[in-house]
Amino acid sequence: MKNIVLAFFALLACYSCMNSAQVAEKEQRERFVRDSIERATFIQDSIESVEFVRDSIAKVEYNKSVITRCESKFSKITDEFSDIVWVRPKSAPKYRTSNAVYCYFGLTNGNANIFRFVYQYYADDWLFIRNMIFNIDGENLTITPRMERDNGYGGMIWEWCDEYVGSVGNVSKEFIEKLAKATSVKVKMNGIQYYNTRTLTSAQINSINDTYEYYLALGGEFK
Repeated sequence: MKNIVLAFFALLACYSCMNSAQVAEKEQRERFVRDSIERATFIQDSIESVEFVRDSIAKVEYNKSVITRCESKFSKITDEFSDIVWVRPKSAPKYRTSNAVYCYFGLTNGNANIFRFVYQYYADDWLFIRNMIFNIDGENLTITPRMERDNGYGGMIWEWCDEYVGSVGNVSKEFIEKLAKATSVKVKMNGIQYYNTRTLTSAQINSINDTYEYYLALGGEFK
């Protein structure tokens, strides 16, 4: 009987040792997995940090190149009644008495803001423009800006809009983006009774693209 008891306790001791060894091995495996995950996470975070820094440097360099390319193409006009400096393409007409399409924006304390879109119609017949359909590389986009009107000597008339670009207003950021990157743009101006069409020149499209990129390079955002 005594031998049986001793054998039982010996067997129990062996089982306990085996169980302890299995527990230790399991804990070791789990620790190895945790360590591996932590190392992989650290490596991934390091890669993403390097990529972020690299992308940030590339963006800064790109913005510098855009500013260098564009700054000579624009005039800066200080508004004497506010702290805004208006940045306009030198190619944009000074008056409404000409056909034109262009964009401009404001600078406040050196920060770009208030991006605007201008369209001017100059002719000897009124259209009383209600909306405009832009065929941009085959895609039709309609805008309904608030039009102003005037006339002068010689029977000439002019209709124009000067619209804020953003989520609030009649001209969206998406419209300007597509217009800036277009290769071909035609415009149908729908009036009360009549309509007229125009084809934007490559110079006009390039000017809008320059203004758009210049605005972004100076930190501008569309809200």
